[in-house]
Amino acid sequence: MPTGSSPAAGSRPETRRRTAAEQRQASGSLPRPPFEAAIAGGEPNTPPVDRRGRLQRWDDATNVMLGIQVECVDWLMALPDNLRGTAMAEALEAIADLDLTALAEVKPPRGYRRD
Repeated sequence: MPTGSSPAAGSRPETRRRTAAEQRQASGSLPRPPFEAAIAGGEPNTPPVDRRGRLQRWDDATNVMLGIQVECVDWLMALPDNLRGTAMAEALEAIADLDLTALAEVKPPRGYRRD
């Protein structure tokens, strides 16, 4: 074999993989239905379906907010004196002053499905 007749290792054209959209376009197939795209992660703006009832979601949300309020009160109590007059301290005080227990006591009305 004469010298120079074998291709050099780096002389091959770079091949790249096609994206799924390019493959579908090349094959002429139709785009995926929305539910398949959501499962495959193709539509990031599709919100997940929450199967819990309204009352359960309300209770969970108020419990989360009460937990965050407790964390903020603990944070406020642990602030050093030199940070007491700052905007952060004022925000923590505003959160601590909220009456979230009244919010937690309110229950949303039951719907037709009695959820």
